[in-house]
Amino acid sequence: AQKLAGEGAPWSVALSELLSAGVADVRGQDDIAIATYERATGSLSRAHMALYAAAGRRRHGELLGGGAGKKLIESADSWSREENIKRPQALATVLAPTRANGPHAS
Repeated sequence: AQKLAGEGAPWSVALSELLSAGVADVRGQDDIAIATYERATGSLSRAHMALYAAAGRRRHGELLGGGAGKKLIESADSWSREENIKRPQALATVLAPTRANGPHAS
């Protein structure tokens, strides 16, 4: 993540933030992961990386929970359906893995 961020390009910084959010999630640092997913989603959108932004938005919503989290998930899934993505959850698993779908997930 640090090497990506060090590149300084909008796309590399955005991917670095998404990766850092996933690391915080795996470490159980939910507050940090939530804030970093939010930041990453904005950076990914500004870098015109909508596919990754949708994955990050879905992860953000899953961790945030409640009504606000549900809205984020619905937004990500709606965008995915518009792009003919049949399984948004599976795509998020590939682009933004978390502890919920890692090798030690139950």
